[in-house]
Amino acid sequence: PLVPTAWATVERLPLTPNGKLDVAALPPALPVASDGGTPRTAQEARMCAVFAACLDVPRVGRDDDFFALGGHSLLAMRLIGRIRGEFGAEVPISTLFSAPSPVGLVAALGEVAPARRPVTAAVPRPERLPLSFGQQRLWLLETLGDAGASYHLPVALRLRGALDRDALELALHDIVRRHEALRTVVAETPDGPCQRILPPARLPRPLLRVMAAGEPVGRDAAPFDLSREIPLRARLFPLGAEESVLLVTLHHIAADGWSMGPLMRDLSAAYGARRAGRAPEWNQLPVQYADFALWQRELLGDPDAPDSLARRQLSSWAASLAGLPEESSFPADRPRPARSSGRGGSVPVRVGAQEHRALVKLAVDCGASSFMVLHAALAALMSRLGAGDDVAVGTPVAGRTDEALTELVGFFVNTLVLRADTSGAPAFRTLVERVARTDLAAYAHQDIPFERVVEELAPPRSLARHPLFQVMLSLNNTPAPRPHLDGLTVGHESSVGRSGSKFDLSWDLSEHHDDQGRPDGISGELEYDEDLFDRTTAERFAEHFTRLLSALLATPDRPVTDAGFLTPSQRAAALDEPPCTARKPLGATPGTETGTGARSAADDWTVLDVLATRAAVQPDRTAVVAGDTRLTFGELRLLSDRLAVALRDRGVGTGDRVAVALPRTSLAIVAVLGILRAGAVYVPLDPAQPAARTSLILDTAAPRLVLATSATRAALPDTADVLLLDGAEERSNDVATLPVPPRGHDAAYVLYTSGSTGLPKGVVVEHRSLAALLAHHRDRLMGPAEADNNGLPLRVAHTAAMTFDASLDPLLWMIAGHELHLVDDATRRDPEALTDLLHERAIDVVETTPSFVEQLRSCGLFAPGRPRPRVLALGGEALSGPLWRELAALSDVAVWNLYGPTETTVDSVMGRVLPGVRPHLGHPVTGARARVLDRRLEPVAPGVTGELYLSGPGVARGYENRSGATAERFLPDPYGAPGSRMYRTGDLVRRVEGRLEYLSRADGQIKIRGFRVETGEVAAALDAHSDIAQSAVTVRTHSGSGSDPDSEFGSGEAQLVAWVVPAGHRDLSPQELRSFVARRLPAHMVPSLIVPVTALPLTPHGKVDFAALPLTTTAGSTEAAGRAPRTAQEEILCALFAESLEREQVVPDDDFFELGGHSLLATRLIGRIRSAFGVELPVRALFEST
Repeated sequence: PLVPTAWATVERLPLTPNGKLDVAALPPALPVASDGGTPRTAQEARMCAVFAACLDVPRVGRDDDFFALGGHSLLAMRLIGRIRGEFGAEVPISTLFSAPSPVGLVAALGEVAPARRPVTAAVPRPERLPLSFGQQRLWLLETLGDAGASYHLPVALRLRGALDRDALELALHDIVRRHEALRTVVAETPDGPCQRILPPARLPRPLLRVMAAGEPVGRDAAPFDLSREIPLRARLFPLGAEESVLLVTLHHIAADGWSMGPLMRDLSAAYGARRAGRAPEWNQLPVQYADFALWQRELLGDPDAPDSLARRQLSSWAASLAGLPEESSFPADRPRPARSSGRGGSVPVRVGAQEHRALVKLAVDCGASSFMVLHAALAALMSRLGAGDDVAVGTPVAGRTDEALTELVGFFVNTLVLRADTSGAPAFRTLVERVARTDLAAYAHQDIPFERVVEELAPPRSLARHPLFQVMLSLNNTPAPRPHLDGLTVGHESSVGRSGSKFDLSWDLSEHHDDQGRPDGISGELEYDEDLFDRTTAERFAEHFTRLLSALLATPDRPVTDAGFLTPSQRAAALDEPPCTARKPLGATPGTETGTGARSAADDWTVLDVLATRAAVQPDRTAVVAGDTRLTFGELRLLSDRLAVALRDRGVGTGDRVAVALPRTSLAIVAVLGILRAGAVYVPLDPAQPAARTSLILDTAAPRLVLATSATRAALPDTADVLLLDGAEERSNDVATLPVPPRGHDAAYVLYTSGSTGLPKGVVVEHRSLAALLAHHRDRLMGPAEADNNGLPLRVAHTAAMTFDASLDPLLWMIAGHELHLVDDATRRDPEALTDLLHERAIDVVETTPSFVEQLRSCGLFAPGRPRPRVLALGGEALSGPLWRELAALSDVAVWNLYGPTETTVDSVMGRVLPGVRPHLGHPVTGARARVLDRRLEPVAPGVTGELYLSGPGVARGYENRSGATAERFLPDPYGAPGSRMYRTGDLVRRVEGRLEYLSRADGQIKIRGFRVETGEVAAALDAHSDIAQSAVTVRTHSGSGSDPDSEFGSGEAQLVAWVVPAGHRDLSPQELRSFVARRLPAHMVPSLIVPVTALPLTPHGKVDFAALPLTTTAGSTEAAGRAPRTAQEEILCALFAESLEREQVVPDDDFFELGGHSLLATRLIGRIRSAFGVELPVRALFEST
């Protein structure tokens, strides 16, 4: 412990004014090798010397560990380069990690391949000098206009002292003359872009632009014209007599981060020499950038040759990246735009010294690097934030795999795609080891440029996102270079940084060490795309990363999923979303408070109690209007009481199921209330649905009785016990002795929804759940509307199917004292007829689905001068952004977005549709809790996608006679009171600014016209056909833009699409199949489009690849050759396409990229088009037109 681990040599020890040692003035100490043993052979001695030179230490022992002595990934590549030059051997990076000592590498020398040819100056140079592969991609981005300032490399230095401006101008010229890359422009030719190196005599003068005194220091964001302008600009901002800021801006096409080192060293030497009145005397560079570009092509060889390095590495990348997700899912604040603006911001990231030391120790223990530990932590975070278990990030590598390139300024950096598998909840140590293996495999194939990997994999083209990955991670292990200019004090100017963002998120981190060489923390910044993220979101990501990293390092042997990263306040907010607060909860009688609607004996009242009070207090007020029939509250109570007695007399008791198959007349409302009053359970049926489905429901529900009329009796099985309500049976009952009324814990109704197994599921809801919903709606929905109507009753339209849970909301309005207008079937399905009725009756309250309200709007529902509803409640499906904004502009209509599965009593979450707010679900209803949880039922971070779980008084009892399904969806609430439950909705949501936002379904369940549809049930109906071997069902929505007149879809609402594989060789008729399904399922579950296909395409994970399925009904036919050119221009363009793509024929409707086109071919094709037509056509036009 008393032996120093780091040292530094100084001429004398600095002292403080008090004569004590000035520790702060001591230079950084360098690590000292441990006593690793004396080399025993000449080869070992040479290897130890290579280690020492690379690590910049005086000596290294034969058994010393490269990484324990301060080695990292960047130094590892330099060490491999030095070994290549010293021993003529090509040591794989993985060998260094598995045998990181001199003796280990000497032992491995006999098993490795000979060193490849080094970079040498090309003599003579060819007339045409190609761009490097990296330069080609940046040139393409420039021609597309996508690069902007995000590919500028600014170097800002604060200079204090007497600056010699003439010497600085000459020094800049010296640097540009020394490095050809800094005086190279890009020339476009018919064969594509190439390098054109300007002679020193053609350099612009002056290079240094002195800004006006007092002009603020700022970024140089002006774009470079790379075809005419050298890729370096210099500005000097005078700040005072002896203070200024030098801003040197380089384009990335000519430099990279490593280039800053040689650039600053050369600037120091040149300025010192010019200040002394002489030219700089530096060693000649062995090669220039153009030599590298030529060598790169020779090294890689022809990618079509099976034995070439390019083909071997491309094949490896194709295998390792097979099935990579197109895009990393991150909780963005805004949708991704069609084209990235490149605007970006940054927030700081800091990791403490203690965590840094734990990180280094874990890296050594796992045979990994510090970068690999950070990569594993970032992958774990991305997975927790919604990116899934297959996480891709990019990272830069220096790309200077040859020692001759070390002191050269140029764009050598390459980008690697690093894939991490976080599945199976591995321990963090295990994840680091996984990541190390995949990262080392990527390092071993870093010679092939990223651009060629993109072309090989051909991911879907997009101007909106970076291909293959959208998150970058870089770790800098060396201090930022800073020149030493004679007579000046030089520091970095922090007010000038990079502008723009090339990626969604980019973590740019640097390691720091103390004077003893020990890890002293990691700092840097998180750069974010402002198109997608707000600064507060980026700050939250940075905080999540540092908190998660700390937790993972503290417990590296525990599963990564156990590590928390939420702050206590974030966790509390995620679990305890405050519900809406009821101002006047509704109890058994008006004005009686009942609290929050929680399930307790004190609140054991039902909606029937409220109705009875209303009938007693205001018996003559109109309750129901159905066609020409009007019922007052007194009449409604009398009729429902009579029916209750009739049911009792037929043997119906408490808890017995009574099904209802009635037309939409006042009898339907009487039936619902009569059943409830009898203590029985209401089970609605649709008389128009297929008899097979009705029989399924009756078999499952086993009702004691079915209520019907003479007209609807035919829709019921002959075996059903039916009571006809249009006869005389129920009219003479004495109501003096009514049945015992139900209480809160009794079942109220059973609604049957679509089931994934092909069988409908009956949801059993209790009276207390319905009462809690009435208490909430009375306060939040009805109260404000009543006040706006001077306390008078409102006219409420009932348009929902009785089998749909939304049919209960209008009933609650009526029970609370309002006038219910029951709309008949023909009118409620006809938008024009319904709009007319709403206007004629001056309806105040309308509840419907978003897709149907769009049709009502087009029929003039909100037309000027016509009565408008006071309240518009929308539910059953997602509310789109455009419709939200349009409805929010209706200042005289209170528009509400209602959300809730049948299993949580109609409405669980609700939000007011207001202008200036993104579409959202809102907040939970009174007493409910809306928890956004991950797969382990842990709360997710704000903005992160998770599954919605609902708890509170609205949670249903479960599924009728389906204990297994009940146990699967109704779970114990780990965050609630003992015995409480929560319902797993299957909906993916996120919480943003306290509000819930709906994203999608987590399973195959969808909504069609507000009805829940399990695609599995539709597929099961199709599979029952003897001629179908396989089927797949999903939902598609037409954009409604009118841009696709041949689409099989109409504009507007979502529609079901099915793909079917025939069991034999018989042709399948979509019309026949639709009829087959229609005989088994309701109309809303019959696919709008059925497409026969020869096989269902699968993703790499074995799931149906819906994106690859066609929307045409010509499956199995051969691909059409395409139409012939119709004009001379089309004929010329087809010929140019064919020539560029090396194809015999191209037709006018062919897609350039689908035929094998890529970025380089795109620039060549555009060049040929310009020559052929004499027009200036941007490369972007090809991306936007194919």
